[in-house]
Amino acid sequence: MFTTTDLTPETLASAASKLPGDKPVVMVNLLQYFDHTSYRGENGNPLSGREVYLQHYVPAFYAVAEAVGVKVQIIHLGAVAANLVAPEKANWTDVGIIGYADYVSFRKVIEDKRYLEEAEPHRTAALQNWRLFATIPLQL
Repeated sequence: MFTTTDLTPETLASAASKLPGDKPVVMVNLLQYFDHTSYRGENGNPLSGREVYLQHYVPAFYAVAEAVGVKVQIIHLGAVAANLVAPEKANWTDVGIIGYADYVSFRKVIEDKRYLEEAEPHRTAALQNWRLFATIPLQL
């Protein structure tokens, strides 16, 4: 089974060549968490990957976005309740849909040194598997 939590400079550059730099972009995240992490809660019990993601990664991500002047819009964050049209073994836990003014803004956050030091470690500790899609609005 293919698993990854990596987002490489090569991947980011490749996507930049396919995306308009000045149009809104919506990132679709498929998230699968570790059941337990090395993080401990206030009661001393191990935190789940979801808890680490929501309690540590998301606030750190927002702090970096604010520091670099990027507005982030959570369009939807929800738990996967049922697989309707997906392989049986597709066991994504949550789906996050996040909006940015443009792809440049997204990169401004995730390529910032603060993101790499203060947010990314929480993401990699939380996620067992992850998919990220950059989407652009279709004209209807």
